[in-house]
Amino acid sequence: MPWTRLRAAQVRGFWSQGKQEVLPGKLFGETPPPPGQSRKWESWELPYYTGMLLAVGILYFGLQARPNTNIRDWARQEALKRSEETK
Repeated sequence: MPWTRLRAAQVRGFWSQGKQEVLPGKLFGETPPPPGQSRKWESWELPYYTGMLLAVGILYFGLQARPNTNIRDWARQEALKRSEETK
């Protein structure tokens, strides 16, 4: 890398404002709908949001129903069972 490029990168900095005079456009390249109209969904949005909602629900309820594999809980139950046997 030539020293001139390296020096230019050091002087300007990553978070500097830059030299762009005009804003590049709207978010995601979309133009806002006219006033009074709502935005029309793309064909992929309904399956995507539905799939994400189902995945979150399956994970939530699936993780709540998992077996307890904590070694401390097992040891406590085993100790209580052995103490009951000795009485």
